[in-house]
Amino acid sequence: MAISNFGTIIQAKSSKKYKLVGEKSKKLELMLKRFYDFYKFQPCEIKITRKIPEHVGLGSGTQLSLSLGLLLSKISGKKISIDELAKFCQRGLRSSIGINCFKNGGFFVDAGRISRSKNLSPIIFHQRWPEEWKIILIMESTVTGIHGNKEKKEFKKISTNNISLQSNNCEVLVMMIIPSIIERNFELFCKGISKIQKNTGEYFNRAQGGLYSSKNIGNIFKKLEKVGYDGYGQTSWGPTGFVFCKNDSEKKKIFSILKREININNYNSLSLHQVNGRNRGYYISKK
Repeated sequence: MAISNFGTIIQAKSSKKYKLVGEKSKKLELMLKRFYDFYKFQPCEIKITRKIPEHVGLGSGTQLSLSLGLLLSKISGKKISIDELAKFCQRGLRSSIGINCFKNGGFFVDAGRISRSKNLSPIIFHQRWPEEWKIILIMESTVTGIHGNKEKKEFKKISTNNISLQSNNCEVLVMMIIPSIIERNFELFCKGISKIQKNTGEYFNRAQGGLYSSKNIGNIFKKLEKVGYDGYGQTSWGPTGFVFCKNDSEKKKIFSILKREININNYNSLSLHQVNGRNRGYYISKK
């Protein structure tokens, strides 16, 4: 699903030659070089004014690649689809969730990419996120999620023989998650999320060193479980954790519990962020 508050903002204007101003990195410069070498975009001055933190489970790479490619194509007057840009940037190799969040926002269910397929994985369900349902993110500053070559290696190591967990996730998805979003049944949704998160944590346990990649966030989730709360988990490889809240009132209550746990246990590397579901995709504004 797409969320608010964590986004990528890029400013660009035509110029006589290509120029990158502000924050620079080898990764960004390489990305731009590939775009210019292949698509022959019009020279322009580019400034990244805001971007999503890297390797925390929020899909920063996909959003930056697509934002940059789409903006350059618009300035150059070239009609290049988002899907084509995604394939060129080698995004969506396992899931097209990030690509579709960029396009439309909302809540998605991805069917997964068929082995050896050249197509992006199909989206089998898309629904607007209920605006009254709120989200709290728990971020960890001293841990990064598995990424890059290590991520590729871990996916190759993971056993494909645990059919029971896969089957249970599919059942929960069809019988709990999808109906609960359609009918706005928050309690059923949270129970379904908890089941899938526990199954996923068990499946990737060895790769990430536990049910969650951050032990501190894992301990906070144990507290939520003790007080009988469902609807929490880890984004992608983490370490970022999330907690769903039924409304603003419940969000304030849960936020206080989380803040107290962080202070009592001196989890100084953790921070809390209140966000909303985002029901719109990218947008381009002209000055």
